[in-house]
Amino acid sequence: MPKQSKDRISYFYDAEVGSVYYGPNHPMKPHRLCMTHHLVMGYELHKQMELYRPRKAHPVELAQFHSEDYVDFLARVTPEHVSENLQQLQRYNLGEDCPIFEGLFNFCQVYTGGSIDGATRLNHGLSDIAINWAGGLHHAKKREASGFCYINDLVLAILELLKYHPRVLYLDIDVHHGDGVEEAFYLTDRVMTVSFHKYGDYFFPGTGDVKDVGEKKGKYCSVNVPLRDGIDDVTFQRIFQPVMRKVMEMYKPGAIVLQERASRVLAGGHLGGALRGHQGSVLFRQIGQCHHIGERGSHPDLVREAYFGQGSGHCLSHDGRQPQEGHGRHGPAARGVLHQGRRRGGGGGRAGEQQGQVTTGLSRRQTNKNNIKRCFSTIHSFSFL
Repeated sequence: MPKQSKDRISYFYDAEVGSVYYGPNHPMKPHRLCMTHHLVMGYELHKQMELYRPRKAHPVELAQFHSEDYVDFLARVTPEHVSENLQQLQRYNLGEDCPIFEGLFNFCQVYTGGSIDGATRLNHGLSDIAINWAGGLHHAKKREASGFCYINDLVLAILELLKYHPRVLYLDIDVHHGDGVEEAFYLTDRVMTVSFHKYGDYFFPGTGDVKDVGEKKGKYCSVNVPLRDGIDDVTFQRIFQPVMRKVMEMYKPGAIVLQERASRVLAGGHLGGALRGHQGSVLFRQIGQCHHIGERGSHPDLVREAYFGQGSGHCLSHDGRQPQEGHGRHGPAARGVLHQGRRRGGGGGRAGEQQGQVTTGLSRRQTNKNNIKRCFSTIHSFSFL
């Protein structure tokens, strides 16, 4: 019997996502989500949580970040009409990596709805932690799919959190760089993105150099920790803990969004031989509220170790702080925080990805960039990056 948690945890799950099929030989395996849910039930973890079936996010909600023409195309394209839409498929980067399959838009609506609703529950003080294993599709861009990702539910959840919180921290421990989320908030100080990922040797998506720190008002609000092959759990924690301790100390976010993924690259000896220490590193209790969006890993045999090892698979909070009074008025500013920006290429991936620009509702004093800059001295002190 698991120890009773004092945190109010919301858990979003829809059995239908397990039937999603990207196609033969595609590495994306959504049926892993059903296996994860069965483990949650088998370990009786559901007794510590409130279970919700996510609603379908409306197209207008998806268009808070994505372009309307892109959302509209995803809503109407079907496998039977692929040959009739080759030009648009190319325009939106749809094809082999991001195929058109039966129920695609419904899948996008469900996993995004769970992430947005989780953020809403945090905003209104109904939960301390929100979990959506189906979400975390961090490569999707404003006008195109990328890396098996179609709709960026993470960006949309963060936009929801910005209605109540002046600063949101996005933490990404997927083996791949969280490029889509970083690009969306690259020019704002209202969101700090922190990504620990494999980098180099043309590894997808080729972005996330340690020198990429954000621009304009967002300078020093993008933190990238590129890692080489061969890192183990002990070394990972030696990097992760001081970096995150400094980030939390200097940035002081009101909410955290955590994206993680059970990937063969992490468990197969390339970036580390086990996931237990890796997952355990994220159990930081220095923040009032946390939104956890678990990634959709590629290999089902890694599920149990990734999420039910020595470290829990979700981020925890310790003081149960509620959103500050009046932060709901950040809503209009949050909705206007994203707009079309310049193009920027990646160091080893596909060049010319959309760089979303943002504006900010905070003063420079509130973010204190001189303090945030100190985080980078911690990162540069590691010789194995």
